[in-house]
Amino acid sequence: MKAMALVQKHGRKVLTGAGSAMEILEGDGQLPSYRVLLEFPSMEHAKAWYHDPEYALLIMLRWSGADTDIILVDEL
Repeated sequence: MKAMALVQKHGRKVLTGAGSAMEILEGDGQLPSYRVLLEFPSMEHAKAWYHDPEYALLIMLRWSGADTDIILVDEL
């Protein structure tokens, strides 16, 4: 899979994927139908992955078939 090879290039680690169970304990929000949580060594690594020219085509493909939210969260 091209997307996984690209995130590996930028030092990522998959923490959870689409098959993981989800449950809302508080709030009225809806759970996403699909989600992936990635860990990068730093915010700079995450931004380098997202802005990598090789990823631009994959972003366009994703936008053509899905509504997505990508959120960067810095460590505590």
